[in-house]
Amino acid sequence: MQYIELIYRTVAQAQRGGLNFEAINLDAQGMAEAQMPVVLQAVAENAASDQRKRGLLKQTVTVPFVNGTGTIPAYVLTKWMEDGTLFDPTDVTITYSWVRNFSDFMDALRNGPYSSYGYYSIIGGDSLALTEPGVAYDPTTGLTGNRSLNVPTVPVIPAVDTDPLIAPDEILSDVIEMGSELLRGKVAQQVAT
Repeated sequence: MQYIELIYRTVAQAQRGGLNFEAINLDAQGMAEAQMPVVLQAVAENAASDQRKRGLLKQTVTVPFVNGTGTIPAYVLTKWMEDGTLFDPTDVTITYSWVRNFSDFMDALRNGPYSSYGYYSIIGGDSLALTEPGVAYDPTTGLTGNRSLNVPTVPVIPAVDTDPLIAPDEILSDVIEMGSELLRGKVAQQVAT
């Protein structure tokens, strides 16, 4: 669905129930667009927390690493990293194990019996630390190269409003429903003032 069509449907859905957007001279489309990043984040978080919907938002993204550290794309739901899978697309026989806390990541590398695994963990909320199997983590000499991460994500708003918003129909329906409810509440607030 084109992004602009998603906005129009959200506005049309919000108008159900008798609110007269034109009569109160509000820019409903502008309000819908302004709230869309919040709506997409909330819908994605809700879907990720639902075992039956979580897979709908999983994407495989490339994470470039330099010396064992890579930047996580902003649209990745880092809260759900434990439901993700990191892999080397050129050698899928390598197993990487997620470690939630960075201190445990460091301990696993010092004391872990699983030297046949690689490990990865979040540093500072937006970066991944990675070590290859059997290799100690060293932020000055670690892996330089790309790895693929399959993880729940937030749908990305396209740069051009006539481009599609890439998400399954079930998620788009949730976006329209939540967006229209928020828009209806915002309009009611504007009318009251």
